[in-house]
Amino acid sequence: MFKSIEDVETQFAAQGYIADRTLATTIYLAIALGKPIFLEGEPGVGKTEV
Repeated sequence: MFKSIEDVETQFAAQGYIADRTLATTIYLAIALGKPIFLEGEPGVGKTEV
C-alpha cells in the first residue's frame, strides 16, 4: 500500500489529513509488519479515520 514513510505523509496530505513524521512512521511500520496499532485521544480527533 505505502512504499515509504514519505509516501504515507504524501497520501495523507492529499486527503487533507495532517500526519506528523511519528504518526506516518507508525502507520508505515504497522502495515509493513502486519501489526495493529492502538490510537487514543479525545473524541472527534480522527482516530477512526486513520
